[in-house]
Amino acid sequence: MAYRLMAEFSTPFVNQRVFLERLGIPKTSKIAFFNGLALAGSFCLCRIMTIPVYWLVVYNFSFSTEWVALGRGTYCLFVFPIPLDTLNLLWFYKIVRGALKVLNLRNEEKTGDKLNGDSVGNVEKLD
Repeated sequence: MAYRLMAEFSTPFVNQRVFLERLGIPKTSKIAFFNGLALAGSFCLCRIMTIPVYWLVVYNFSFSTEWVALGRGTYCLFVFPIPLDTLNLLWFYKIVRGALKVLNLRNEEKTGDKLNGDSVGNVEKLD
């Protein structure tokens, strides 16, 4: 069950997000955008995708003779992962909502700049 420690691969991106926020870097900047993509991808891969694998292993293990030998230790296979998985699903939901919000902001900025003629490439000189 040590593969559940893979969840920590997403932690550096969470920390980087906090650093970028404290530095006042906007969420729509390139570095924050790519960090957000890395965060969402690593969070999904390392935390969400491991949930069904974990429960499949526990299910298969529950029919073995080692399961009986553990006695009450088998409760640890249920008591700790259920709230952890619930929190991970909740956090992933919030990450996806935040990512969609940032994508909408980036699209609004790009289309707003083009419509208003405010982008650097579209500035015209008035003579």
